[in-house]
Amino acid sequence: MGLLDDFLVDLWRLQDLDYQRIKFLKGRGQSEGSTDQEDLTTAVTRSANLVGEVGTRLNRIRGTFKQVELDLRTTEAQLAQSEKRLYGGEVGNPKELSQLEHRVNEERIRRSQLETTYLSLMEELEHLERQLEQAGANANIAREQLVKSDQELQERQIQNEALDQEYELNRKALLVKIPDQIREKYERIQARHPGTALVRIERGTCGGCHNALAQAEIERAARMPGLTTCENCGRLVVPETNVNRVGWG
Repeated sequence: MGLLDDFLVDLWRLQDLDYQRIKFLKGRGQSEGSTDQEDLTTAVTRSANLVGEVGTRLNRIRGTFKQVELDLRTTEAQLAQSEKRLYGGEVGNPKELSQLEHRVNEERIRRSQLETTYLSLMEELEHLERQLEQAGANANIAREQLVKSDQELQERQIQNEALDQEYELNRKALLVKIPDQIREKYERIQARHPGTALVRIERGTCGGCHNALAQAEIERAARMPGLTTCENCGRLVVPETNVNRVGWG
């Protein structure tokens, strides 16, 4: 294998390395772009806010419930005292008796209202307690998922850094084998045509832009494979037979 073939093999290897790198970075970009890190952070914030909101409502209702419970006990005690006077024969004056009957009725109405409120508040308390328990559980799940996602992200970052270093080392090892002029030419073309700077000639056409090549270009490519560029797209072109012979295709 001649000198041209030697550097051409390395050039193909370099392009393959760059092409794989492009695919890897594209996949990594899509993966990072689709990460639910922000969604998980938002979920944690929302669940924590919900726990706070439900907790505040629960504390407020508990305060109201305690007050209603106290009022109910007070009303029941007053009603019991009034009924004792009414039915115990302690009051004989008709006017006072009528007033006492009126008070008993009012206290019974008050007790009924307080009992209704008491039961309603009790149901609301039970509902809020269940809601708070569920919100707390959801908040814990969201935090656990976020922690796990953070760990996975850190692991990916470590792996990516290792792959980045490996790519740079492998690329440097190939670059030193390629003549400076060819390397610089490849880098310029690679910047315009990532992953396809070097292409084969396929039935008289450029394997990159698929336009027909002049016979002079084909003959020049045969004499100087990897050194000739397509006049249309500027890619480095290699005869198909040459590519097959060196094992790349």
